[in-house]
Amino acid sequence: MFRTKGYAAATMRDIAERLGVTSAALYYHVRRKADLLYAICDQALTTAEQLQAQALAEPLPPAEQLARVVECHALAVLTESPVGMAVFFQEAGWLPPATRRAIAARRRRYEGAFLATFERAAAAGILAVPDVRLAAHGVLGLCNWAHRWYRPNRALPPAVVAACLARQALYGLLARPLEEAGRAGAAAGPEGQ
Repeated sequence: MFRTKGYAAATMRDIAERLGVTSAALYYHVRRKADLLYAICDQALTTAEQLQAQALAEPLPPAEQLARVVECHALAVLTESPVGMAVFFQEAGWLPPATRRAIAARRRRYEGAFLATFERAAAAGILAVPDVRLAAHGVLGLCNWAHRWYRPNRALPPAVVAACLARQALYGLLARPLEEAGRAGAAAGPEGQ
């Protein structure tokens, strides 16, 4: 309901109807709508934090750990449920101030650990980017957007999609460096393009 109607428009009655229970039964378990939103945001972030912690705990060289951290982030977006992640990304601003600050602080820590992985890779000479923060946020954005298009029943399994996104984000889509690809295309002429 929060994804389809938006948090502000969805009512507890809408949610109860969707669940097939009475409003009274829903209120017995949940005091207010904001508690449901917090539970969704908390679960989404917890999944991401757990996968990231697993990736960071693996004793890997910087390049492999970077790939693993990116893959785990993409996997969190894909497996937590695209609906839950959509609500997290789009509706967390509706949380009451105290819980919004708590979620925002956790998100900053999570993104800080993500960025630190990029910084370690850059310090090891693995990344060829002019701005490590820009690169990290670009990769986060690429992975985060998957909640908009990924449909588990109509796509490859989440682990395959996550690995694909990590590979595309870190290695690009071109089979060879851009300069080489441009020269090869120009040499082939209009027929070869």
